[in-house]
Amino acid sequence: MALPTSADLRGRRMNDAYDLVVSGAGPAGSTLALLAARSGLRVALVERASFPRDKLCGEFVSAEGCAVLQRLGLLDGLRRAGARPIRHCYVGSAALRGIETTLPDWDRLGCAAYAVTRSRLDAALLEAAADAGVEVFDRTRTVAVIDNGTRIDAIRVRHERGRGERELHGLVVGADGRRSLIARGIDRGDRHLPTSDWYGLKAYYPTAPPPARHRVELHLFDGGYVGRVEVEDERSNVCMMVRRDSLRRHGGADPLLAHLGLVSGERLSRWHGLGPLTFGPRRAAGRGALLIGDAAGTVDPYSGEGISHALLAAEYCLPYVLAAIAEGTVTQAAERQFQKTWNRRFRRASWRIRLLGRVLESPIASRPMLRWLNGPARSWIPWVVRQTRTAAEER
Repeated sequence: MALPTSADLRGRRMNDAYDLVVSGAGPAGSTLALLAARSGLRVALVERASFPRDKLCGEFVSAEGCAVLQRLGLLDGLRRAGARPIRHCYVGSAALRGIETTLPDWDRLGCAAYAVTRSRLDAALLEAAADAGVEVFDRTRTVAVIDNGTRIDAIRVRHERGRGERELHGLVVGADGRRSLIARGIDRGDRHLPTSDWYGLKAYYPTAPPPARHRVELHLFDGGYVGRVEVEDERSNVCMMVRRDSLRRHGGADPLLAHLGLVSGERLSRWHGLGPLTFGPRRAAGRGALLIGDAAGTVDPYSGEGISHALLAAEYCLPYVLAAIAEGTVTQAAERQFQKTWNRRFRRASWRIRLLGRVLESPIASRPMLRWLNGPARSWIPWVVRQTRTAAEER
């Protein structure tokens, strides 16, 4: 599958009036734009980056997210492009024997979990959206939200080459990440993220030998954890969450990985870093606009649910978009119902994931838990894994 370039996705006539305006072309935004266009809506999709592009991400898609990709008709193409099937998960540390289990539910959902680079996944989603008729504004930044005094009804955007600003009018959905401008517009600038000393880092290394293939791994250490999974092109994604003081104490990411003994061979890419990071759900609707993906809250990355969360959120959002177009606006009742649905589908799972994350972050708590799961509670492992899944509320 060829990856589209920015030039491939430009060239359509730019007009200002749309049914739906989506800010952010990650998995959540591109999926919603694609679904809306297939439903007959006129859609604008705004993205500040050019594609293909890399992102800091663990690049694991659980079975629930793969089921969305299958419904979109994209999973087979991603398989052919080299996405790796993932059948097992492993959690361990240098101090204790780890636990391994089969990932749940792929028989019920009709597909396995997969690992695929964000550069390939995001480009595939964006290409499908453009093919469905979405007007893509790449290399274009959302610089302001515009409202009529009570409700957001447009965004102001600017292309990176400075071609001036323009307003895109329509139902606005923010899929623009954890520092969402749309979210700040909903909260009138009052949304403040809590402080944190957690940082995320990602790089590629040569594929680890068996038994590391076909499994996603989580290696705990004092001050963070490292995830590892094989992706396409004989590479492994090595992604870590680490406290700032631990990173400084070891002298950086490379010395830390060497100390842990988790990689072999030369690093194949530069490090991508982001932080400080915070996790947990946030408000998902207000002032006539909706939020999906990280804009509505970031799932703790240890769960590997970020991509699936985004894909499912787009599907859940579509009926509210269609209803709002029919009504002419997102009513306050619809906002409340969307928030209620969001809480049921994602909020409780996010807090449950965050609680388990706090246990894993603490050696004092994680070591007894691993001993317990390796011993008398081994039969509970599949249940514990299921509690980290975004769709756990539906069971």
